[in-house]
Amino acid sequence: MNGKDIFGDRLNNIISRKGMTHHRFAVACKLDDATLSNFIHGKHKPGFETLVRMMGQIDKDDISYLFNWVNT
Repeated sequence: MNGKDIFGDRLNNIISRKGMTHHRFAVACKLDDATLSNFIHGKHKPGFETLVRMMGQIDKDDISYLFNWVNT
């Protein structure tokens, strides 16, 4: 993947657009800072329960952006 992690980049963009710090987003999602950092840097991917908590913190347009869903 050329050293780039699309999920992590998009997650980072969403957090920035919301005006949140990584720490504040992590706390809201019941994650520690290191876990969120691992998601952003592509070291790990979140499991289902974590994704559900994360989706509770972002709006539906950001969810579509995060997963690259396109309306056709």
